Amino acid sequence: MIITFYRSIILYLFITFFLRFTGKRQLGELSPSELVTTFIVSNIAAIPIENSEKSLLSGVVPIVVIFSLEIFMSFISLKFPNGRKIICGRSRYVIKNGKIDEKMMEKLRISIDDLEEELRLNGIFNLDEVDFAVAETNGKLSVYQKFDSRPASNKDMGNKSKGCEGPSLSVIKDGRIVQESLECLSIKEAWLLNKLSELNLEKEDILVMTCNKDGKIFYQRKSKR
Repeated sequence: MIITFYRSIILYLFITFFLRFTGKRQLGELSPSELVTTFIVSNIAAIPIENSEKSLLSGVVPIVVIFSLEIFMSFISLKFPNGRKIICGRSRYVIKNGKIDEKMMEKLRISIDDLEEELRLNGIFNLDEVDFAVAETNGKLSVYQKFDSRPASNKDMGNKSKGCEGPSLSVIKDGRIVQESLECLSIKEAWLLNKLSELNLEKEDILVMTCNKDGKIFYQRKSKR
């Protein structure tokens, strides 16, 4: 039992390290190669954990090989567009100029029910509102609505920006200054410390403090325990 416990920890840390090392190519769902890697690695890792007679290397070596292949496939996809098409596939139009492409729907094995469900997830409940719809390689559906159905933007309504448009970022979390946020906002740490001094606050007393590029601050103190 103790051996299984330690083996589980070692393999967990090992796989986590390699997942971090491979990076993240997809912003949404897993790509086909990443999904295959996940399935294979999970099965390989289970063998030395469940069978203590098996050497730990019998799990580590094939996992290294699988992750190396994934890194190689990622490199091919990044450097060679044709390679990416083979590995990940390519985006396909299922609706063009407001008309459903039946042949493409059949090729992708997408039913009308599937199409309507994805449109609803995009906030669209009427097919006649769609100008173009693209089935992406990660399985999601990107939708471009017809002009009359698109939400009005500030530009359409003639509204002009009033102040900062950037988001507020957490500059202090649980009493610690977040340097990455300061860099994104182009704010000096000295400015932040000066603000804290003006508010008679210590950073250690702050649960969370947010700030935007205009210097607008929101904060909440830690509750006393």
